[in-house]
Amino acid sequence: MITQTSTYARAIVLMVTVALSGLTYPAVSFAQDIGGGASVLIASADVEAKLGKGIFSTPQNRSHAPKHIEKKTIDRSTVRSAHTRQTADSGKQGTASDKQGSDSGKQGTDTGKQGTDTGKETGRTNDTGPGSKLLGDAAKGVLTAEEYNKRGDNYFDAGQYEKAVDEYKQALRQKTNYPDAQLNLGEAYFNLERYEEAIAAEKQALQLKPDWAEAYRDLGNAYLKTDRQADAFDALKRAVSLDSKDEEARNSLSIVYYDQGVAAYNAGKYDDAIASYKEAINLKPDYAEAYNNLGDAYRRLDKIADAAEAYKQAVRIKPDFVDAYCALSWMYDKLGRYPESVEAYRRVIQ
Repeated sequence: MITQTSTYARAIVLMVTVALSGLTYPAVSFAQDIGGGASVLIASADVEAKLGKGIFSTPQNRSHAPKHIEKKTIDRSTVRSAHTRQTADSGKQGTASDKQGSDSGKQGTDTGKQGTDTGKETGRTNDTGPGSKLLGDAAKGVLTAEEYNKRGDNYFDAGQYEKAVDEYKQALRQKTNYPDAQLNLGEAYFNLERYEEAIAAEKQALQLKPDWAEAYRDLGNAYLKTDRQADAFDALKRAVSLDSKDEEARNSLSIVYYDQGVAAYNAGKYDDAIASYKEAINLKPDYAEAYNNLGDAYRRLDKIADAAEAYKQAVRIKPDFVDAYCALSWMYDKLGRYPESVEAYRRVIQ
């Protein structure tokens, strides 16, 4: 139970706190009615105008807004798939800007200097063993599935996703049961915002290689882009269960849990909202918005101490989170923690 103190005592605490904080406000900055504890400290007209609202009013019970996956393209550095490795025996995969060396001459780069069908294709790394040597078929203009997949990777890394799609398709024509090329094709489709085709490609990759965390992650991201939350949840949860360290999969799944929390909160199911927001935070510990919304849900259940802790975490992660600071100030005031309430108000004013 929150201890009630006299109006006089609360005012004295505030004035002493303000004095010790080095804050100076004109006499009009103190309210005539000081029954609100720390809310006796009224913002100046400048602050009110700057914030566009009173910062000492009870936090508003506003609806929560859902999140959307912001990723538009998949970067090579964030994808642990065939884009970042070849098979164990293939040696090092060069980047799109690197020249693939071979014993027979220089590998053309992805800037369009590919060899012609008349035998100008240069030697490439043999995927069946270390080192490199001429591939007879490649010299004649007939490439293997692995060769086409490598060319697709070069185009992918250069951001030429349409060309990458063509190369991955060629690889799959040569070898239909080629899961790496199938995964790569799906990722290229994703970067082209052709999400339905990406979904189909990743499903096929999983047919060829079940329990593949990367494919489930990519499938879940494509589902998110098409607002198929339930399907995204299943795919991403599977991805995280297969690889709990996949940060991209964890972040995407946290979005799904966040949106579940939003739906529950807006429906007045605050306990369910709390459970979902906690799941989102567990997956993404620096999720300031989830902490803020968690605080809102606790506040609606009148769990003031829990709400204060949630808002505190939100501003720890995001120091310029004005709404969270305002709510935190109000929570501290309700708890009788007036010096902390004043400090939170000061942070808002700054």
